[in-house]
Amino acid sequence: MAGKLDPKDEQLLAKAGELLDQRSYDEALELLNARIAQKLTANDRASLMFLGEIAGLLIDIGSEGKCEQAIKDGLSLLQDNRERFDGVVTTASFEYNLGNAKGALADIRTPHAFKMPGLADYDLLLAAKNHYWAALKAHDRNDHFGFSLRTNLGDTLRKSGRIAEALTAYDDMIANDPTFSMARFHRGLALLTLERLSGVRTMSLLQQAATE
Repeated sequence: MAGKLDPKDEQLLAKAGELLDQRSYDEALELLNARIAQKLTANDRASLMFLGEIAGLLIDIGSEGKCEQAIKDGLSLLQDNRERFDGVVTTASFEYNLGNAKGALADIRTPHAFKMPGLADYDLLLAAKNHYWAALKAHDRNDHFGFSLRTNLGDTLRKSGRIAEALTAYDDMIANDPTFSMARFHRGLALLTLERLSGVRTMSLLQQAATE
């Protein structure tokens, strides 16, 4: 049975999205948490789609508003209902959201763009990379969503120090669409990261040589 979403829940999603766009993260989170407290069902297609929308909003709010708990709550909603989502949302969309959640958790813990993450955050970035790969396998097309997947994959590789692989990902996107500005922007960040890493390693070697 497909079911139909309650008009009040439709309005809630629209309002939460509007607050997110306005960067009113606390208000958006309060709105969603109040609805979650009323208990979310997952017994038909409409209720599952609503649950997925809630999870995605929590992840976006947590990512943009730097709220780790919101990301964890959104991630839990997805993971706890993974089997139920099968056939309701595409594999690419589901894996994309999981990748975004785990990548966002790593970002919060390592906020500096050129700082290498700790071991726990490497695990998160590795998991995010694997989710993006799974999404790309399910959606191997050069459309807007495909480019978003490749951009996030490249960004995850860059943040985990795999600069050569990140540059390859960005170069592939630019070859497919030279006007895709986000790929050029992130490629620039990867080159800056490479410069920073090279500088740190060079100084480290010099310091070691001076003490020997």
